[in-house]
Amino acid sequence: MIYSSRNWKAVQTARDFGGSTFDLTISGEIEVVRTDQTPILTEANPQGKSHNILLVDATVQDSGDIGLDILIWKAAAYTREVQSGQFLQVTFQGVVAMQTIDVEIILS
Repeated sequence: MIYSSRNWKAVQTARDFGGSTFDLTISGEIEVVRTDQTPILTEANPQGKSHNILLVDATVQDSGDIGLDILIWKAAAYTREVQSGQFLQVTFQGVVAMQTIDVEIILS
């Protein structure tokens, strides 16, 4: 099943004022079909051939609780430490339609 998704962002920010360590935060929303479902983003393994594109797997996990059958948008996020400019783009795959977005770099 392919889930709808929207509002994807990938932002690189400095962890400190000196700009020696950086985080890449990826966020967006996935429309799940039950209230007991949670969208999960993880780094794909293996990664692709391009070292400048981070591949991210989107999955949807059932909590096992009783949930209502209703379409609802839920936030999904993933953060990892990166080197400055390590990734220029992020490609989403898995339960969402494959798409690639540019990484926004916030200078400290």
